[in-house]
Amino acid sequence: MFRPSRYLARIMRIDPVQRQSAISLASTIGLTAVGFLSTMYFAHTVGPSILGAYFLFVAYYSVFNLIGDGGFGGAAVKRISEGEDQSAYFTAFALLRVVLTVASVSFLLLAQPYFVKLTSSGVFSWLILALIASTFTNIASNSVYGRGKVGINQIGSLIDNLVRIGIQVAAIILGFGLAGLAGGFVAGILVSGLFNFRFLDLSFTSFRRSHIASLFTFSVWTFLSSSGYLVFSYADTIMIGYFMTEADIGIYQVALQLTSLATFITLALHTTLYPKISYWGKQHDLTLVESALARAFTYSLLLAVPVVVGGWILGERLLYFFYGESFAAGAGALAILLLVQVAHVFMYLQTMCLNA
Repeated sequence: MFRPSRYLARIMRIDPVQRQSAISLASTIGLTAVGFLSTMYFAHTVGPSILGAYFLFVAYYSVFNLIGDGGFGGAAVKRISEGEDQSAYFTAFALLRVVLTVASVSFLLLAQPYFVKLTSSGVFSWLILALIASTFTNIASNSVYGRGKVGINQIGSLIDNLVRIGIQVAAIILGFGLAGLAGGFVAGILVSGLFNFRFLDLSFTSFRRSHIASLFTFSVWTFLSSSGYLVFSYADTIMIGYFMTEADIGIYQVALQLTSLATFITLALHTTLYPKISYWGKQHDLTLVESALARAFTYSLLLAVPVVVGGWILGERLLYFFYGESFAAGAGALAILLLVQVAHVFMYLQTMCLNA
């Protein structure tokens, strides 16, 4: 007889790092598969121009969401994961996050005339809504993550993507176009936030100036490293959007997404190891940190290298058959971006270790 409790008990007996790595990897594989299939559908249905406008919207969201976070999200994960004054750090982080979001949104509203493509495409208001929704979601998800509930955090990300893609596909079928893509993006953020909030076991309480100072001390380095990663990930999209067309953005981003296959093991290990390395660092157990990082490099490269070689050989054909004739022009960019993803493996894991 099938007894879920028996299998759950067996799973819970697995070493926590191995168990959470498996959950994280399974979630990442699921997200990658669903993301690829949905992008293929969008590419064939709406073409590179609308897809490019959506990618530009996501790029600007990422930039202003980082400004709204100010590095305090990573700082909150760090301080909460250390196990001391968790509710006080949670409260201080929530207050700082709201204040920074207000500043970020206010700047956007004042600078709206300069965001010509966002305004003309009709996604500027969706950008404001996404930033407001992300405030609630980031407070909940970072706090849950800091408590060591990596599996819950990963399931929240999976729900975000599934809800987003489900609504986007339905909206495209109904003919909503770019507005449907942006609306699905916002809906995914909100539902993920509600899910994480359900498992949040911290409460608002009084905090001292020392808690804010402690968050600020760590947030500076988190913000700088996150800014570097953001430039690495989105500056190219924004520059292409400024100097070229939205169709060019769509072609480039599709090629970039295809290369992300090389790093999905890296992403899974990053999510799992961050709170663990933070705890080990607090305990001055550097042997475990070194061992975990070395294994993370090995497992990541086992996938990255074959993907790079395969992409060089079959890149143009993959773009043509998976996304359509218009996207085959991105084969040259694909070859270069595959090499960049190998460098990304080292940068992403090393930055994670330094932040922890």
